[in-house]
Amino acid sequence: MKCEKCRKHDATVHVTTIHNGNKQEHHLCETCAGKNEYGSMMWQQFNLWDNEFFKSLMAPGAYPADEGVRCDGCGMSYRDFTRSGKLGCPSCYRQFSAKLAPIIKRWQGAARHVGKAPAQAEEAFRTSRELYRLRQELMQAVAAEEYERAARLRDEIKQREEQTKAKEAGENGH
Repeated sequence: MKCEKCRKHDATVHVTTIHNGNKQEHHLCETCAGKNEYGSMMWQQFNLWDNEFFKSLMAPGAYPADEGVRCDGCGMSYRDFTRSGKLGCPSCYRQFSAKLAPIIKRWQGAARHVGKAPAQAEEAFRTSRELYRLRQELMQAVAAEEYERAARLRDEIKQREEQTKAKEAGENGH
């Protein structure tokens, strides 16, 4: 989807506004989002700590603020984070991981990033990765003149490709 303002770039910012009960959706690129009336609200003024919902998720005071521990990268303390709602640098995630994990889990439902691919795509991705690994092994076996191993790998690749095609054909109703 292209940006509705410039029509040049992909829309990566999606804004929904409700004014007098009327819902409007806007799809903008980052440049246009920063230039229009939404820009100041979204980019400069948005702070999790100013939002009551996010404040309640964080539950200030639920985690002891240890002033003694500071980030190796930027010198920020955990207390600084609890006051601002922002981390100073990527090293903060490692430094304060024990305290951040339960917060992130409450906010996102999980403490580990699982990606954006639909669950159904996971098996296809795993199969694709396994076929890639087998093809790499096949090339190494041929280069090393291990022809029996290469023949086994070739047969395994062929079998897995046929299984994948049969499964896709079954899912597509063929």
